[in-house]
Amino acid sequence: MKKMKKVPAETVDGKRVIKRYLGSLKGQSRKERAKEVVARREQARSGNYSYQPFKTDEGVETKPSKYTLAYQKRYGKKNGAKK
Repeated sequence: MKKMKKVPAETVDGKRVIKRYLGSLKGQSRKERAKEVVARREQARSGNYSYQPFKTDEGVETKPSKYTLAYQKRYGKKNGAKK
């Protein structure tokens, strides 16, 4: 069996958080995001899956994915497509 690589992570309050979830955040916002990630993970383990955006993502503009762009090109911005 192939040995799995360990994902780059850092420890926040004794819990591992994958670095890509924290992105380029600094200071207090980084700590808030890490707590939110840990809370969401614990929630998912107990069976309550939440497919909502993180609270720390409110008001942040992101680049649309190539799939969103392809959908909008094909169908326009209607039918619940965001952005």
